[in-house]
Amino acid sequence: NAHNKMGQDAQALDFYSRALSIREQALGPGHPDTARALSNLGIVRHKLGQLDEALKCHNRALHIIEHSPALGPENPDYARTLCDISDVYDDRGDY
Repeated sequence: NAHNKMGQDAQALDFYSRALSIREQALGPGHPDTARALSNLGIVRHKLGQLDEALKCHNRALHIIEHSPALGPENPDYARTLCDISDVYDDRGDY
């Protein structure tokens, strides 16, 4: 998150993309840590104006969280991801 906060969004995008790839390979595409990587990547893509790609990341994360026995729709990560999706829709002008 340090690169993201420092405004180095392009570098953060690279790091988050690499982290997602590693987590998908090591833990699988449905693992909660993969969902977290997708959420982080979605946030950076949103900041970069890549709204469609951000939405894809957040929707994938939401699906993982929703269907994960360790998380589920009652988990705070689920609510946070819903807010992230809402922010993207808002910036797209989709109400």
